[in-house]
Amino acid sequence: YAVVSFPFMPLSGIMYAYEKLIETKLCEMLQKLFSIVLVVLALLYRADVRLVVLANVLSALVAMAVKYCIVRRGTDIRIKFSAAKLAMFRKVAGFTVWIAIQALAQRCIFNLAPSILGIVAASEDIAVFSPASSIESYFASVAAAINGFFIMRVTKYIIADENDRLYHLLLKVGRFQVLLLGLIYIVFICVGDDFMTAWMGADFRMAWPCAALIMIPDILIFSEQVANTAAIANNLVKQQALGYLLMAAICVLCSFPLSRMFGAVGASAAIAIAYSALFIYNNILYTRRMKLDMWKFLKECYGSVIIPMVFAGATAFFICSRLITAGGWFGVVVKGAVTFILYVPAALAAMTKQEKEIVSNFLKSKDKKTL
Repeated sequence: YAVVSFPFMPLSGIMYAYEKLIETKLCEMLQKLFSIVLVVLALLYRADVRLVVLANVLSALVAMAVKYCIVRRGTDIRIKFSAAKLAMFRKVAGFTVWIAIQALAQRCIFNLAPSILGIVAASEDIAVFSPASSIESYFASVAAAINGFFIMRVTKYIIADENDRLYHLLLKVGRFQVLLLGLIYIVFICVGDDFMTAWMGADFRMAWPCAALIMIPDILIFSEQVANTAAIANNLVKQQALGYLLMAAICVLCSFPLSRMFGAVGASAAIAIAYSALFIYNNILYTRRMKLDMWKFLKECYGSVIIPMVFAGATAFFICSRLITAGGWFGVVVKGAVTFILYVPAALAAMTKQEKEIVSNFLKSKDKKTL
């Protein structure tokens, strides 16, 4: 499958370039749904592991074929299977190498943590860390949902040297990201203990603070998703990869002492420290190489948002932990609903008049292209 699919990997990039964003996300979503259906069918018929793997491969191939049809019919791009020019190969290879280094460094963060816990802590800590890591991956998936949506607009601003418009887009998207991720995070803080107990059992309750620690830097990093896209468009992939290598090194260095002292919580704290270091590195990169005023961005993005969010979160946590005695899944639903009800007015209070109009127009619009 890897050999067959490799030549077709640029299809998603072509679809993004031609602003076929909805089609791209639909293909990804349908691929996952189709894969789940095939895997469930394979398991129901008690198939062996080879058919389960084949189900994933088949769904991916179908999605790849759909993407090819979209590119074929909706763009003027035509795939040529003849050998590429050497100069183009060198350019693509140089870009790909640094992307691969970045991906490997990022992968090491969560893949090495269980091994380090196995060396310096107990096996129970590995079991606790696993669901915390899964929860963070779901949280990051929500945060990364807009990834690639603004690549064309960002590229146009860079080519036209319109830094003011790029900053305005960064701020607008960043504030909405903070408000959305803040809602998910605060709800998790308020229901996390009950959720982990209902989902995994009382032995896994400590996965709640572990996940909460790892999720904090996600809010910071994903609020700057537009700046990250702009860095790629500016061909700063090498500099980004060096930041991820620094993050991986800090994570490994911090993981051993912290995991030895605090177990899974220590490993999660090490990951949070490493990602916070990456956040600082990225802001220096955006400021020096792209001339974006990131200090101003942080003040404007978080200044009017942080106080209402903290107030709503503290109030919701007090009510959920002191006044609501319901437990289990019923308690999770009730506490989640209470937290949501308290958060919405706080979020509206933090929004500017223009942001409220954008949300209102988005909810009323049929094409969902308000941003």
